[in-house]
Parts: sequence; C-alpha cells; structure tokens
Amino acid sequence: MKNQPKSNLTIYVLVIALIAMGISITTLTLQYNQPKQKIVYVNSLKLMLNYKGMLKAKDQLEKMIVEQQAKLDTLDFEMKQLVDKVKVTKGKELEKLEEQLAFKDDQIAKYRDIVQQKIQNENNKLTSDVMKAITGDVNEFARSNGYDYILAQTQFGNILYGEQVLDVTEQLSTYLNKKYDQKN
Repeated sequence: MKNQPKSNLTIYVLVIALIAMGISITTLTLQYNQPKQKIVYVNSLKLMLNYKGMLKAKDQLEKMIVEQQAKLDTLDFEMKQLVDKVKVTKGKELEKLEEQLAFKDDQIAKYRDIVQQKIQNENNKLTSDVMKAITGDVNEFARSNGYDYILAQTQFGNILYGEQVLDVTEQLSTYLNKKYDQKN
C-alpha cells in the first residue's frame, strides 16, 4: 500500500511532463508556421534633416526669428538712446527719464519672453504639421514595400544597433521628398 502513493505521484509528474512537452512542441510549430516579419529602421534625425517639408518649416521659423530679432534690436536701440540721454540729464527731468528707462526695460523683458514663447509655439506647430503630413506617406511606403514595422533610430538610442541593410532612411527620404514635390 505504501507503493500506491508513489506510483500516483510518478504518474502525475509524467502527465505534467507530457503536457509541458506538448505545449513546447505546439509553440515551436506555431513559430515556424508564422511568416517572418519584415522590420526595418530609419535614422529619424537624418530623415527630418533631408525632408523638404521640414526644410521649408525651418526656413519659415528662421524668417520669423529674424523678424522678431529686428524688432528686439529696435527696442534695444531705443533703450540705448534713453540710457545715453540719462547720462547727460539732471534734476527732475532725470527722474522722469529714469522712470521711462525702468518702464522700457520692463517692457523689453516682457516682450523678449513673449517672443521666445511665440517662437517655441511656432516651432512646435511646424514640427507637428510636418509629422502629420508624412504619417500617411510613411504608412504607404511601408505597405508598398511589405514592411511590418519601421522603427525610428533617435538620438536617445531606442535602437542601439541595426544591420545597415535594414536601414531604409535614404529610400524613405527619397520617397517622402517625391510625395512632397507632388503635393506642392
């Protein structure tokens, strides 16, 4: 009778081992029957630096920065003139000029903050617009080439290594620029 529990335990262990082996065989069979996925990557920085839409957005932003800087330069010039006036003025007129100077300085500081925020907002908008514009074209490129995934290699290193043959940055860049030319 003492042998009975041991033999039951042996049978249970044997059954569990057979089940585990069956699961392993099923898993391996499923893996071999699945089609291989086509995964490629692009260098997103290089892609954006070469994309005509991004170059146009960059030019727009640079023009805005130049315009805003010209306005700030004018305000700085006016401030310098006021400072020069303060240097040669005395009495009550000096007090008025110093008040004007403090007010002008405060205005310029606030205006600089507004300009910086405006430039940041415009940069975000332009970048967002470019990303929206290329999303459909990237999807079309992936489908037409049979890619299941296009991963992005970024400066933050989410792809640390990829075989060079899997890098489709140049092909995608050419494709996106052709699409851009067709639309513009």
